[in-house]
Amino acid sequence: MDFSKPKLFAKVDGRSFEFDEMDGLHFLDLRVDAPQTRTNLQSNDYQDGSRQQGPILFGARTVAADFYFEANDLHDFELATQEIWRRLYSRNLIELRWSRMPGIKMAVIAKPFEQTRLNWGDMKFTVEFDMPSGYRQSLVKSDQLQFIYDEELSQIGMNLPNGEDLHYRFKQTRFKVYNPSDVVIDPYWQKHDLDIIIKGQGTPTMTNLTNNYGIVLNRALTANDTLIWHGVHPLLNGASCERATNHGHLQLEKGWNDISITGLSNIDVTFSFPFLYL
Repeated sequence: MDFSKPKLFAKVDGRSFEFDEMDGLHFLDLRVDAPQTRTNLQSNDYQDGSRQQGPILFGARTVAADFYFEANDLHDFELATQEIWRRLYSRNLIELRWSRMPGIKMAVIAKPFEQTRLNWGDMKFTVEFDMPSGYRQSLVKSDQLQFIYDEELSQIGMNLPNGEDLHYRFKQTRFKVYNPSDVVIDPYWQKHDLDIIIKGQGTPTMTNLTNNYGIVLNRALTANDTLIWHGVHPLLNGASCERATNHGHLQLEKGWNDISITGLSNIDVTFSFPFLYL
């Protein structure tokens, strides 16, 4: 990939494209606002200062993209304006990714913008996007990590350990799961995306020995069964099975997580989650 000139890629309603592929349109630069903290400060009449109640949260933030457009004639200018709107606005979140950070994407919403006409056919404009989640995330989920390496889309800033061949599918009773995110993966309080796919025979108990979070299924799996812990919701062969569980969930700390699984033979476990970045 050529990094000499920045490129901006988007995925809108299932269609992927590069903005510069549109005749006359030139992407110039991208700026991402710093994380926006949300505090809950409480004051006490008998103490100096304030105290933070609960965890500090991260709010929505903005992304800004600068463009330059040069038209062939006035008709071209009007048609291009309509095409730019068509590419930027959707009823769904848009995925943005740029060439200087190719392994990370952002789910955003385009805000209204104004064009500055430089002459009869040229204009420049800046589009601001809202990023509701406050996070950027990896281009693919953990169990598809090989596609990042295969396409040379990994990068500095993804916190991937040097020289480590990371795995997210396991067939042993004790293994380690690496979370390179800037935050703890928390499917309970933060509703983070985390799927744990479990196959095997027996009654599984899985524990993250790093933080003592654990999940238990109180019925036996057969060789034909698939148990998916979708965040905090357990699904056995696609149907809810919460009554047959401990109503627990797993949380992944930053860095290495030491996982133990008991009560299961012929183990086949996959951890699938996007890496989250500030």
